[in-house]
Amino acid sequence: MYHLSNLNTSLAVSAVHDRLIAASITPQQDEDNLPTIVVETPATLEHINILSRCACALVEGINNLEEPEINLYNLELAIQEVAVNIVKHAYAQRKGRIRMTMRLEEEPMRLTILLRDTGRSFDPALVPPPRLGELQEHGFGLFLVRQLMDVVDYQPGPTGNMWRLVKNIPIVIQH
Repeated sequence: MYHLSNLNTSLAVSAVHDRLIAASITPQQDEDNLPTIVVETPATLEHINILSRCACALVEGINNLEEPEINLYNLELAIQEVAVNIVKHAYAQRKGRIRMTMRLEEEPMRLTILLRDTGRSFDPALVPPPRLGELQEHGFGLFLVRQLMDVVDYQPGPTGNMWRLVKNIPIVIQH
């Protein structure tokens, strides 16, 4: 079994060593006294890979992860899609930061990710679904995130916005 309490910052730092100057990575405890990892980066397209790589580095340490390549790719894609939307739409060419908080729970095994920004908010209900089967350049991001994650919530607020992504982590049961 994987224990988040054994995680130290070197795991996350090793995944993003080339951009460490731009990010801060901090182990903390949340309101339920559970260990969490907080990663904060500038809200730029060149820095969003830091967020997804840190989450993948956390999940890579889980023993008996089912289909690791597929699950890690899906996690990385979902985080990058949300982060790109934050950069392009919430901040829209303005400077800002993205703060990601990750918590890995063992019973059941699940990863909760909170992505916070102080950019413009929006109403996800107004985003039209993509026209599947038709050629289009944009409009798949939110659709993909909802397909890849088990829970996707968005909460706009007067002082910032928060995305909550939850992924149940599939484990291969050993007999």
